[in-house]
Amino acid sequence: MSGPRSVAIAAATLLIIASGVDAQDTTQAYPWRLSYFPYVTAEPGNGVMAVARITWFQQSRWDARTSVDRQVAVDAGYSTRDTWLLRAEADMHRLAPGWRLQVVAQADRERLAALSIFGFRVGDPSELWSRQSAEVELTRRIFGPVALAARGGWVRATSVVEGHPEDNETQVEERGRIAIVVDLRDREYDTRSGALLQGGVIMGSSHGTYRGGYVLASGWLPVGPATRFTARAGYRAYGEGSGTPDAWRTVPAWEDEFVVGGGFQSNRTLPPAFDAGRRVILASAEGRHDLFTFPGGALAVLAFVDGARAGQESIAFTASTDVAERQSRSGPLEDWIVGAGGGVSLRLLRNAVLTATVGAAQGKARMYVSSGWAW
Repeated sequence: MSGPRSVAIAAATLLIIASGVDAQDTTQAYPWRLSYFPYVTAEPGNGVMAVARITWFQQSRWDARTSVDRQVAVDAGYSTRDTWLLRAEADMHRLAPGWRLQVVAQADRERLAALSIFGFRVGDPSELWSRQSAEVELTRRIFGPVALAARGGWVRATSVVEGHPEDNETQVEERGRIAIVVDLRDREYDTRSGALLQGGVIMGSSHGTYRGGYVLASGWLPVGPATRFTARAGYRAYGEGSGTPDAWRTVPAWEDEFVVGGGFQSNRTLPPAFDAGRRVILASAEGRHDLFTFPGGALAVLAFVDGARAGQESIAFTASTDVAERQSRSGPLEDWIVGAGGGVSLRLLRNAVLTATVGAAQGKARMYVSSGWAW
């Protein structure tokens, strides 16, 4: 019976292949695994940073929207400009049916300068920006693609003056965010089509309370099997005369927090938080094209246009290699800084992406090397 049975199995396999039906992953749960590897990042003012990453993870099924069900990752890096990063993150995408959890603890030091505001002094080229934070986010799916996400955290930020510790100034705050998230993406890793919409209320406390809000919209449009266009726009504002320097320079997005007014995730043609403020608008468009794919990854090129705008109340956090001032602008894009650039990306497996970009604005080119896509 073995002969006819083998023939029948082979014939059934050929019929499945011929019908174009995708193979299905029937594994209920993958075992926990350990992975470790080095990578490199680079950004204006902080030089090149060598980072080591250790991840303990449980892989998702191949037909899942996420690349992992659960993971705990630790990143540690040191740069050529005497700055460093230590970050621990736990992502539980399948904490329970309909529930997700993220926990992040981070300590880092960046070489930045900051204009004096809310008690922070005017920086000089040797100033360091030291930061420690801990945040927890819990997400509950309400129905379909709609979810409610609550985030709370603690931040301690210090303006460090090298050689003069008596001039160091520290701001400590507690903050939180509640947001509605509508996730229409085909998948969360290496997204090809769909949209991600979110908006929420931000609350904080540091020598008094403050409130604000944000909205973000991202979309992906495939144009053939190897090309896709993607765009993102957002707005974040705090109440009149409220907020803190650290709150002004970031947006607490869904399971993320990124620097606005300049940086790899907002405007790649400016130094990090170069044009941050109480009110910030950001807009970006990008085209990505896979040059060629290979088993386990792809090499792609990209082109982008990034724009950022801060309100009149702004705080110029700018890398020490740049001038710490906002240039006056006029015309239809008054108060906007718009730049363009391009780059390359290397994707390995489903979600390991290393991207290098060069962009120019205000007559100066700037380079970023980072892990992951800009959004």
